[in-house]
Amino acid sequence: SSSSEETSSEASSSESSFTREVTQVAGAAAAVSAAEKAKEAESQKQQTSKENGKKCQDADEDIEAQRQSVVRKKRPKVVYDEDTRARRRLGCILIAILLILIGIGAGIGIGVGVFGTDDEEKSGPTTPSPTSPPAVPTRPPTPAPNAPPSATSSPVAGPTVEPATIGPTYADPFRGSSATTPATAFDNPESPQSQALTWLQGNENLQFYSPEKQLIRWTLAVFFYSTNGTDWLTNTRWLSDFDECTWYVAGVSACNSDRLFANLVLGANNLQGTLPAELGLTGTLPTEIGFLTNLKELNLRGNSLGGGLPIELSNLGALVELDLNGNEYGGPLPGSVVSAIPSLELLDLGDNNFTGGFPDEFADMTELTSLVVENNALEGPLPSSIGRMSSLQVLDLDDNKFTSVPRTVGNMTNLRSFSVTNNKVDGTIHTEFGLLVNLEGFFLGNNEFDFQIPSEIGLLTNLREGLDVSDNQLIGSVPFELGSLTALRQFRIRGNRIAGQLPGSLSALSVLRVFRIEDNDLTGQVPPDLCAIFDVTEPVAYADAMRSYARVVVIVVWRGCASASLKRRIQFVVLEVGCSDAYHT
Repeated sequence: SSSSEETSSEASSSESSFTREVTQVAGAAAAVSAAEKAKEAESQKQQTSKENGKKCQDADEDIEAQRQSVVRKKRPKVVYDEDTRARRRLGCILIAILLILIGIGAGIGIGVGVFGTDDEEKSGPTTPSPTSPPAVPTRPPTPAPNAPPSATSSPVAGPTVEPATIGPTYADPFRGSSATTPATAFDNPESPQSQALTWLQGNENLQFYSPEKQLIRWTLAVFFYSTNGTDWLTNTRWLSDFDECTWYVAGVSACNSDRLFANLVLGANNLQGTLPAELGLTGTLPTEIGFLTNLKELNLRGNSLGGGLPIELSNLGALVELDLNGNEYGGPLPGSVVSAIPSLELLDLGDNNFTGGFPDEFADMTELTSLVVENNALEGPLPSSIGRMSSLQVLDLDDNKFTSVPRTVGNMTNLRSFSVTNNKVDGTIHTEFGLLVNLEGFFLGNNEFDFQIPSEIGLLTNLREGLDVSDNQLIGSVPFELGSLTALRQFRIRGNRIAGQLPGSLSALSVLRVFRIEDNDLTGQVPPDLCAIFDVTEPVAYADAMRSYARVVVIVVWRGCASASLKRRIQFVVLEVGCSDAYHT
């Protein structure tokens, strides 16, 4: 029993010891776990602290940036006084000018480098030409770009010059004129060709001129010397070193958009002499050189040019207008010359001394819209070929000695103005004129037309400028159909043998400004409705009252047609008559 108790006591003691150990181990484990958790909590706390610190820092940076932005916005604007602003503007302008000068200098340097070396090496050295001192300008001559066309011509008196290095070179560019300029012209120092070449040699910018530019300037100089340019009324910048596009021409720009000389307009400028053949220069010169084939308008009206037109004008393939009115040209009309210019639209050779007939070659000018040959000494019948000039809109044949008009004129349906006043045309007024429905002016006065006014004239309802058949030998009566010409402003039938009464249809001519019916065999009275219109419009109107037994012809001029109390201005006596009394006999 005591042994059992001892054993039990030992077991119990052993169990308690085990329990204490287990408890100690569990306590140690719990302590370790608590320490780890504390460490982890401390680490998380530190991480959180760092994140919060970064957020605070970012917030501070944002606040500082906003503060700086506000400070910048609130920064006061700098205001300069007037002197400071002026100095700043001047500084900007000077900087801009400096940059432009630098650009120009660079461009010149590149140009000299390109054209002064490569082209010179390709073309070889140039040969100087002996020349005489230029007439204008008076500065000493510089070397010519090339020799004159004649390879055998002898030197003329004048200084000898050294070869010059020029820009684009062209072997003997003036040799291209050999077809128009005789070699002997360069032997004579007083010839326009020699003077022009001498002037060209003195151009300060010659080395920068292309071959075609050299040729154009030389040709214009030939024209200047050929027409006594020093005596022109206006010759601003001609034969100067300024670009030829700035030389004086009247009312237009001298050059086209490609900077090529295109308009030679010098009307009423005291030009004298002759047109030089060089204006149509071709010969061996390549067509792409251009020369003056770009000329579109040649207007030299109202001068004193004479001689004949050079055939070389036919080489101006781009010419649209040729106006030589009011000069002293003579001989036959240059049909073969001008008809060879395919682009010609306006040709005015009026007020010269041309003789002979109307050339058939004119019919080949398919683009021509205006032809004026008035006030010459042309004669004979108009050829039937004139009917082929279907594009013609204006035909002025006044003040010549033409004797007839062909019926083919009815084919010229684009005509707007036909005038053959003061000639010697006889025969009838053709009914074919009624086909010219676009006519606005129809003038046949002072000829020898006979028979009567054809009723077909009433079809010309576009007539407005005038209907004039005055001073002919017309008979018959005034056609009723003329009342259709309601746009007509001038009605002239004076000086014929037209009889009968005026048709009432003429009352429709409400816009008349001139009404001339005197010197006829008319009877009756002016239609009352027409008188009423005249009281309002007050045209210049003439009629006649004839007393056959007394052989007194009274010309009555009225300005208030139906006002019987107005005093009329007449040829022999003053009558107080009204419009309706004008034809009482």
